Amino acid sequence: MADAYNVFISWSGERSRLAAEVLKEWLSNVLQNARPWMSTEIEKGSRSFEEIARALEGMKVGILCLTPENLTLEWLHYEAGALSKTLDAKTRVCTYLLADLDSTTVKPPLSWFQWTKANKADTRKLIGTINKHLDAGPLPESKLDTTFEKWWPDLEHKLKALPPPSMAPPPRPSTDEMVAELLELTRGIVPAIREVAEDTNRNRNARFFADAVAAARRTTPFELSPIEQIVSNSLSARATKTTLNQRIADADNEPDTTIRAKVAKSLPGKLPRSSKG
Repeated sequence: MADAYNVFISWSGERSRLAAEVLKEWLSNVLQNARPWMSTEIEKGSRSFEEIARALEGMKVGILCLTPENLTLEWLHYEAGALSKTLDAKTRVCTYLLADLDSTTVKPPLSWFQWTKANKADTRKLIGTINKHLDAGPLPESKLDTTFEKWWPDLEHKLKALPPPSMAPPPRPSTDEMVAELLELTRGIVPAIREVAEDTNRNRNARFFADAVAAARRTTPFELSPIEQIVSNSLSARATKTTLNQRIADADNEPDTTIRAKVAKSLPGKLPRSSKG
C-alpha cells in the first residue's frame, strides 16, 4: 500500500535509475523501518502523476539521485517540485550526488536542497537523518553505527560498478556566477520577508485596537460598530475580527483596574470614571 512507504527515491536517466535501485535495496537492509519507494513501482497502465501524488502522502524523507546526465531533465525537476510542495516541515529532502558531482556544480532549484555526496561519511549522515525522521522509533546511534559499517561496503561496491557517466560533470561555477546566484536567491527571498513583516504589523495593530476597544467597552457605554468599522478599514478584516472578538471576550475576566490601565496607555484624553468605582 502506498501509505506504508516513507522514503521517496527520485531518479531520471539510466544511471540514476540503477543507483536508485541499489540505494532502495540497501536502505531496507540498514534501516528495517525504512520503506523506500521509487516510480518503477508504478503499475503499467496507471496514471503516473496520480500514483506519485499518492506515494508522496506518507513520505518522511526524499532522496534525489543526481548524475551529470540528469541535472537538467524535466522529470527530475517535476519530482523535486512535487516533494518540496507536498512534504511538511518535519520531513527532509536531500540530493545524492553521484559520479563525482560537486555541490557547486548543481544549479537551482536542485541546489536548494541539502546535498549528500556518495561517500561513506556523507552517506552515514544521510542514514542518520532518515533514522530520526521516520515515524517508527529510531535505532540507537551505537546500533546504527554497527549496521552501517556492516552494509556500507556493499553499497560502495555496487555504486562503483555502475556504468561510467556518458558525460563529464559540469565545470565549477566562477566567482561571478556564484555571486549572481546569491543575488538571485536574495531577491527571491526579499518579497517573502516583506510579506512576513506586513503580516506582523497588521497583527500588532489588530491587537492594539482590540485592547483599546475591549477596555473601552467595559468603561464607556458607546456603541462599538463605528470603531469596528474603522479597524476593519485599516487592517486585515479576518485578523481584526478574530483578534477583536477574542480580546473583548477576555476583557470580561480582567480586573477593572487592569482594563483602565490599558485604556490609559492606548487612548488619548481623560477616561470616564468606572461604573464600579
